[in-house]
Amino acid sequence: MKKITFLLLLMTNFLFAQTASVDVSELSNVSSVDVLANFGGNFDFYPAADAGSDVWTFDFSSSTDATNEYLWRVTFDDTSTDQESMASKIGGKGLDNDVAIGQPFNTDYSSYCNRVMTIGGVDQSSYFNSFRIPGVNYTELIVNALDGEFYYMRYSENEFSTFGGPGTIDNSDGTHTALVRPDVAFEYFWVNDNTGLEEDLLTCENDGVQINTDNANYANRIHAAGVADNDIFNTCPEPLGIEDFDLNNISAFPNPTQNVWNIKINNQTIDSIQIVDVQGRIVLNLFPNASEAIIVASSLPTGLYFSRINTSVGTKTIKLIKN
Repeated sequence: MKKITFLLLLMTNFLFAQTASVDVSELSNVSSVDVLANFGGNFDFYPAADAGSDVWTFDFSSSTDATNEYLWRVTFDDTSTDQESMASKIGGKGLDNDVAIGQPFNTDYSSYCNRVMTIGGVDQSSYFNSFRIPGVNYTELIVNALDGEFYYMRYSENEFSTFGGPGTIDNSDGTHTALVRPDVAFEYFWVNDNTGLEEDLLTCENDGVQINTDNANYANRIHAAGVADNDIFNTCPEPLGIEDFDLNNISAFPNPTQNVWNIKINNQTIDSIQIVDVQGRIVLNLFPNASEAIIVASSLPTGLYFSRINTSVGTKTIKLIKN
């Protein structure tokens, strides 16, 4: 009878073996990893196992609870520690706001956010302090906008909640990047969190592919699942159906500049150039009707601009910097 009981216990542990793993490859000098788990309702630290290649694992199968909440903690070579703190990452405007959808967690969206392991469910893996799953190619949505300010999107996945959707990382090069799941499609628009300015796209063309608008009451960008988007804040996207020409044919110099930018295109005529600031406002309009153009920048404030160059064979936008 004891042998049968022992065999049943082994089978139960085999069937419900539950492993969580964390990838710490984005950190340096990690010496050990612990899991902070609430076995029996009490949180305590338990050592994780080094699985190699910057991955650490913990087996929850010995837990007598149906579910366990947990977080990861790393210890560095200098004995300092870092424990996950993810509440700000999944709330409105959080970097993992969309990435975390469909993953189990318990949170009040302000003071705490714990991962949840269900015994008999599925194994879990993530990067440290993130709901991003290793091996998943998340889709990047990039907005070209002012450095040093925070941008986020309001989107249809949460009915355009005023709490916000995914937030961005400031790349300090005039771009801000948000990550979303690769299998979701939605409508959205960008918001500058520092100023409260929301994109006004009511004048954009309602093509049903890039923009959905009635040109009176609402105007949203359209995101197709898995397609990386690159937007200019508060600026309509370039019309579809225009053949894009090779960016290598365009030169803009000096860039940065204090006085003028010289624009030159090989073997093409520039029909028009629009200079747009980071708020999406057109600050200059030129109609060169030539292969070269001079843009006088001396009267413009210091900052980042976008030059939308139109020719008979295509349209291209390039970044310009005024010092």
